[in-house]
Amino acid sequence: MGEVAARPRAGRVPAHVRAMVAVGWLLTLGGAGVVALRMPSLPDEVPLHYGATGTVDGWGDPAALWGLVALWVVLQVMLTVLVRMPHVHNYPVTVTEENAPTLYRLSQELLGVMTVAMGVVLLGMVPVGADGAGTWWLIVLGALGALAATIVGVARMLRVA
Repeated sequence: MGEVAARPRAGRVPAHVRAMVAVGWLLTLGGAGVVALRMPSLPDEVPLHYGATGTVDGWGDPAALWGLVALWVVLQVMLTVLVRMPHVHNYPVTVTEENAPTLYRLSQELLGVMTVAMGVVLLGMVPVGADGAGTWWLIVLGALGALAATIVGVARMLRVA
């Protein structure tokens, strides 16, 4: 991993990264809104976990969905804070005065995409239908987006060295 000592501070977060973070927050707040709107009409038990085959293997109180929303808000807060502090991130190459601006931007872009991907995953986890069915593809889409962003982001950082 790259060294941490004496890294230059980052400047302002690029506008396109701020836009990605905003979209991630809108998706997360949209997921919270879906929970709030659906809560009164949900049955006494809702699916809380799906197995690898897509079948429900865990049921529980609908109020447990607020714990999921809280977790997602905490994750989004963490990503939002970290996107503003690229000088403390771990990098696969040594950070120098010359490559710091590029590495910082790439790391900020990676975290911006992660905020969007996490928002998509949350929308897939909240119950859109009474049985929660039909949203698994959002979970897969968000997870694949996060994985692809990580692979591409790290590969781009390795080329900066």
